[in-house]
Amino acid sequence: HLAHLRASGYSPHTVHAREDLLRRLHGHLSYGLAYAATDELDGFLTTNATWSAWTLATYAMHIRAFYRWATRGADPWLDGDPTIEMAHPRIPRCRPHPVTDEDLAIAMDRADEPWYAAILLAAAAGLRPDEIARQQREDITKATIVIRRGKGGDPGAVDTHPQIWVHVQPRRPGPLVTNRHGEPVTGRWLSAHARHHFDSIDMPHIHLHRFRHWHATA
Repeated sequence: HLAHLRASGYSPHTVHAREDLLRRLHGHLSYGLAYAATDELDGFLTTNATWSAWTLATYAMHIRAFYRWATRGADPWLDGDPTIEMAHPRIPRCRPHPVTDEDLAIAMDRADEPWYAAILLAAAAGLRPDEIARQQREDITKATIVIRRGKGGDPGAVDTHPQIWVHVQPRRPGPLVTNRHGEPVTGRWLSAHARHHFDSIDMPHIHLHRFRHWHATA
């Protein structure tokens, strides 16, 4: 199944998430994935009361996708799809939670690198942490920011805000956001260390994704 996902062009993040969930589900089921009953799948979705509505909806999506693949075609891997009657966790409605204009100005004023570049790319280009971490100087021109791999693994492009161009134009080729040793970082590193950064500048109510929300609303 994982080979099928990779051959279909799914992102490494999606493949890893699918594998992690299926392995945990296999260990939870009495007789493993091949002999799952609908009530067992429903039971798995209730094993952790701290799982958010988004987590439940995502897990149910991964489970359904696996069993659709395993039971398709004239010669399926499994007989019968136990997810046909499985519960459908409700997908919650999203409400944006952007920073205020004042918070944005304060955060930019108090930020040094790499946080200035990270905040700028989130607020002025709407980039996600993973996209910020992968952003290379050579991918930005005065007109366009090329996103080599966005959400889902697809490439994309957005317009270059003048403030971004002023900041990156003199930069050398290479990653725009690095750690204190000058090494590339990941989106997960960026999100985790952003918490410490915003706490250190007396902005504990701020997290990096709120600047992307500001971009989308303002």
